[in-house]
Amino acid sequence: MYAKNDGNPKAKVLTADAIGSTVQAYSSVLANTTASFTTADETKLDGIEAGSDVTDAGNVGSSIDGATAKTTPVDADTMPLIDSAASNVLKKVTWANIKATLKTYFDTLYQAAGTYLTSANITQTITNGVTDKAPSEDAVFDALALKQDADAQLTSLAGLSYSGNANKAIRVNAGETAFELYTPSSGGALHTANKFQFKSDYLQVASENTGGTEFQNNSSGSGATVSYENSEGYAQGVVRVQSGTTSTGRGNFWHTKGYNAICLGNNGLKLWFKFKLGEAVPDATEDYVLRHGLSQNIAGDGTNDIVFLVSRTVNSGKLTVRYRSAGTTRIDLDTTITPSTSWQECYLEMDASTHVISVYDSSGTLLATSSAPATKIANTERFAMSENINKLAGTTNRTFYSDYFILELT
Repeated sequence: MYAKNDGNPKAKVLTADAIGSTVQAYSSVLANTTASFTTADETKLDGIEAGSDVTDAGNVGSSIDGATAKTTPVDADTMPLIDSAASNVLKKVTWANIKATLKTYFDTLYQAAGTYLTSANITQTITNGVTDKAPSEDAVFDALALKQDADAQLTSLAGLSYSGNANKAIRVNAGETAFELYTPSSGGALHTANKFQFKSDYLQVASENTGGTEFQNNSSGSGATVSYENSEGYAQGVVRVQSGTTSTGRGNFWHTKGYNAICLGNNGLKLWFKFKLGEAVPDATEDYVLRHGLSQNIAGDGTNDIVFLVSRTVNSGKLTVRYRSAGTTRIDLDTTITPSTSWQECYLEMDASTHVISVYDSSGTLLATSSAPATKIANTERFAMSENINKLAGTTNRTFYSDYFILELT
């Protein structure tokens, strides 16, 4: 198989037979080769990374970054999605479905927007409560104009008063900015009107009695006075009632007409009260009692009363609501308000049927509720609006301030 090389005894030379058998061994490989392997092919292969994967993060990121931008997607456009509920396989979702899903979610968080900014979009009658519309200013004005009471459409003011008809009138006090709506009649007490105001910064009372003095004071004892205080920083001042310097002095301020200005009739009522003390609370040495409300007595308890009371011997000196009927039934309701030299406000409501009284602070929080009285105040009883301070012991002057007291029959 080998031929002898005389020039180099160690060298071996392939014979023709050896070459033929070797080529025959690799014939199948050569038969399946369809193109030659060029230098360019080698370069291309060398440029492919080992274990390359066109779906890895780097390759996908480069592809997205290099893609052409689209500013506004349309409903048929698709977005890639990894489906966490299906073994994180790759899926796609349309822009239309993305919008629908977002709307369903945001509708649970925010009120839906609408085009309710013109008068044409008021499609419901405005009465009260909450509307689901957002009308324009002009639309609201037009709708409310239709709701105005015809009796309230006053066309002129003559001097300080205007009478729209025989049943209603508006009166304006000279030098004041307050108005009152009242129901005049041929005379008599205020048992047919439904609102009565007793305010130091609004002194005109809606009484049907038109003659004589609306308010009176009947102070007794040296230094006992009733005056108007204008140093408290309030609009037209406050009423100041002083006991004087005798042990039995008293200061009284009330709406007069012989204690028959107000009749409850079959009504319930609401009472609002704002007050403060001028000095210390009553004690055994300088003792006094304050009353403010509907009373039949200017110097103590009346046969029938509904008053705010401050007394050292009642409810530990806290502000009390006292209800007295027929001189026999008495209920003292603790408001839990401790009188002081700071302004305090509260109000009460009395049920027309049961005469049960509930007391609230100025924010509307319920403080106390009374039991039903064994004997109710008769609907024919008449009262005066009364404010007084009565001294029981000591000779130091004591002061009671009232900013307003309002009664409304309900």
